[in-house]
Amino acid sequence: MHSRLTFVLLAMLFHALVPAAAHAQSAAPAAGIEALRIEVQRLRADIEVMKKHIGTIAQFLQQREGIAQIASPDRAAPVPGGGSAPLNLEGAPVLGRADAPVTMIEFSDFECPFCQRYSASVFPEIKREYIDTGKLRYVFMDFPLEQIHPNSRRAAEAAYCAGQQSAFWPMHDRLFANQNELGAAQLLGHARQLGLNAEAFERCIASGQHAAWINRGLSAGASVGVTATPTFLLARTGSKDGLNGATRVIGAQPVENFRKAIEELLAARP
Repeated sequence: MHSRLTFVLLAMLFHALVPAAAHAQSAAPAAGIEALRIEVQRLRADIEVMKKHIGTIAQFLQQREGIAQIASPDRAAPVPGGGSAPLNLEGAPVLGRADAPVTMIEFSDFECPFCQRYSASVFPEIKREYIDTGKLRYVFMDFPLEQIHPNSRRAAEAAYCAGQQSAFWPMHDRLFANQNELGAAQLLGHARQLGLNAEAFERCIASGQHAAWINRGLSAGASVGVTATPTFLLARTGSKDGLNGATRVIGAQPVENFRKAIEELLAARP
């Protein structure tokens, strides 16, 4: 599906730009070399815009295909190698009681529009109904899709640097609420708005000290078949079979789908 769409889009791009290039060449004798140079620069800019659109469309289709796969939540892929050990969640940002009966793991990307939609419209409901009431332990794992979201890794580092000042979740909320403001200077501005020590925050970002943790999230997600964001894994907390047989939900699904998955796990025998 993705390859066919990419071929069609590239064909459209070719047919759109070739006539313009031919026009630029024919105009060269009249307009001169400088006009041709400007035209080539314009064409290059158009190509870059089209590449961004293709990446966005490809991600959209990836999300749509994931959602179509699970009209109802399906079962998560087992940990490679046939093992049953759960993911190592030590050090990950967590909300809720450690002994909550159900654990929900989110693999997310701060620059992903679907993640932002979930964060704004679904996550507050889940927090109110299940996290705040002690029924759900919520774990956040980074899965930045850097090829199409160039600011996603830096935003993830900003969240962890804020976490060093006990402000991971406030920064999490702020990054998703200001998704178009993830440049270096803007991240520093977010830190200041949250009342953080700006110098310590800048030093943390510059050090790259959280790169290994972000890579760990990518590896963990890949090990259980995560290919799109957001992806969620839900299981009984401390279940003997780890993530084998966990419920997987992909995409910014309606809150009802998450309720169904959580309630089924709450009703299951420990």
